[in-house]
Amino acid sequence: MVHPEVERLRRHLLDAARARGDRIVVCDIPLLFERHLTHLFDRVVLVDADRARRLERLVRDRELPETEAMSMIAAQMPAELKRARADIIIENDGTLAQLERRVDEIWGALSAEAAAEHESSFPVGPQR
Repeated sequence: MVHPEVERLRRHLLDAARARGDRIVVCDIPLLFERHLTHLFDRVVLVDADRARRLERLVRDRELPETEAMSMIAAQMPAELKRARADIIIENDGTLAQLERRVDEIWGALSAEAAAEHESSFPVGPQR
């Protein structure tokens, strides 16, 4: 029931971004790999931490019982397979400041790439 509505909303938001001329759109899709959606995107960025850290965070931050958190992790595709399918991996095993620095680096690189692609698609100078 939820997934079709989420997909409809995602498509609507992507259409609006295209209409505005946005060069980069970020879609946060927790089950991207499991739902076989990677082909819909130009780049896949995976934010990952080791299994023990993910378990700890689910229990601490979401206040889930450990058994429920373990079941959530077990239901996901193994991290090694996700890593093999991702274009960019952001390690999330340090501090928040370290994570923010890495995200800023990746954002800068993706922004530069998008700007270069945009410029190369529009010829400069007189047309023949």
